[in-house]
Amino acid sequence: MKKTLFFIAFALLFVACGNDQASSDTEETTEEETAPTLVPGIGFKGLGNNPTWTLEIDFEKEMTFVSTESTGSVTTIVAPTPTAYNLNNPSALRYRGEAPDWTLQVTILPFGCQDSKTGDNFDNQIIVKVTSKTTPYEETFQGCGNYQNGYTFEGTEFN
Repeated sequence: MKKTLFFIAFALLFVACGNDQASSDTEETTEEETAPTLVPGIGFKGLGNNPTWTLEIDFEKEMTFVSTESTGSVTTIVAPTPTAYNLNNPSALRYRGEAPDWTLQVTILPFGCQDSKTGDNFDNQIIVKVTSKTTPYEETFQGCGNYQNGYTFEGTEFN
């Protein structure tokens, strides 16, 4: 009787270990099948304060920069998204978009960043230089941002 109980316990232990191995094989296959895919639309979002501003980049279409002054005055600049070029020192990506009345120069640095207003953490620092083509106006905005929809700093194509 002891031998039979021992055999049954051993068989149950063996079957249980075999099931753990099978589920681990399934998990490995699932990880390989869920590689990120690029989703059309906004590929990068950035923001900053003093004044409040946002930047959205659709890598297939355009960059949209919106700045809101404390007076309530809003400036919106939309420029086609050019191909990025790589800056070697420091490691960074730069986009230079031309709108009819404005030039947008966007620099993305792959260094952590914390929003000064909310304390939220981001993966990238961002610098946006806005230059007017019609007046002697130029301003540089600094803030934070993250890639969206499967896009990454490493996966960006360069000129």
